[in-house]
Amino acid sequence: MESASDSPPSLQIPELLEKIVAFLDDDRAALRACASSSRMITFVAQRLLFRSISFSGKQNENYISPRRLRTILADSPHLARYIRRISINLNNKSNADIARLGLTHVEDIRVSGIAGGGRNLHKPTLEAVRRVIGLESIRSVQVDGSYRDPRLLGRLFGECTPNLGEVEFYMCGVKGIQYDEDLANPPAVKTVRTQLTSLRLLDSSRMAAWLMERECPFDISQLVDVDVTGSIEIDGYTHLLLERTRPTIQRLGFSMLDIEQGPYLNPTRFPSVTHLTVESPMDYLPKFPPAMAGVDSHNIICEIVFTSRGFDERPWASATEQEWAQELAPMLREFDAALAALPLPELKRVEIQVQQKTGDNGGEVDAEVSQTAAHTNISARRTKASLLKEWLPILVSRGLLVVTSY
Repeated sequence: MESASDSPPSLQIPELLEKIVAFLDDDRAALRACASSSRMITFVAQRLLFRSISFSGKQNENYISPRRLRTILADSPHLARYIRRISINLNNKSNADIARLGLTHVEDIRVSGIAGGGRNLHKPTLEAVRRVIGLESIRSVQVDGSYRDPRLLGRLFGECTPNLGEVEFYMCGVKGIQYDEDLANPPAVKTVRTQLTSLRLLDSSRMAAWLMERECPFDISQLVDVDVTGSIEIDGYTHLLLERTRPTIQRLGFSMLDIEQGPYLNPTRFPSVTHLTVESPMDYLPKFPPAMAGVDSHNIICEIVFTSRGFDERPWASATEQEWAQELAPMLREFDAALAALPLPELKRVEIQVQQKTGDNGGEVDAEVSQTAAHTNISARRTKASLLKEWLPILVSRGLLVVTSY
């Protein structure tokens, strides 16, 4: 007879309901129906419904106006503590009152809407967003848009607390930066209040220069996680930022298309790096091992993630299976042997992320290749994962290769 200690731990009904309702996380209509179905499910559904809300654009399914939210919170004040992520448009005048909503549990905020350098910026909304970013609960901020005056960015973060650790600039640009073209006299970094640990410069222009301006409110000297994948320009100031922060960076993201510009993104120059994320077309993968030629057995890299459009980009999207075998397979086998030959004693995982098209299954890449590229002549029995595992046999034999989708 099985003893009580050998039986699996039992789940309480609220925990079980939470796990079940969590499957509806992306279906807001179903969550609303659950919230109205029974008192027991109501609170579970409410937590998911109000976890992320948007004040930007009525087309967003989680959009709500500040006025409507104020009415809801007046009747049900407990909902305020469920709100952890908000999106705000700086050009929307109705957002000027968001700081008065009492959203003291918000952790993530996305700020968008500045176009044309912010000429039509609604200043009361800017001040309201500034106060929200200044909440002690805020941990990360994402900013997009174009700023004609770097002081606008400085004002946004003028009240941020030391709890803010991660900032992402996505498709963001700043004007009015005075460049020192030869970098002979880079701008001095003043002592600042907020120390960043994570920085993402995604599809952004000239942001590295602003981060080293005297009036920038951030200290970047202790960055741990830096991602410059997809930056519009890896300019001299981005190189300088990487040079100043390379001793502390543990997670580094970059594009193989940028690594040929010089030694600044060479992973071997970052002594503390443990995790690499590399954006690379499939035919650029063989260039990665040579870029690691200076690595020695004392390095501590334990994970490398390659994000690639792979099978969905030209010329592979319209290729036949025979063409794949003739062109793509030899390149991947070359990459497999060269990567396996590098002295990476701590390496535990090599992940290749393959972009999925609409209609693909999520999670592990087990969708048939014929589903992802219906116009190709690939056998329906072959999958993205099986092809990669066939062409990367050494990584597979060492138990390092993981194929996922995004």
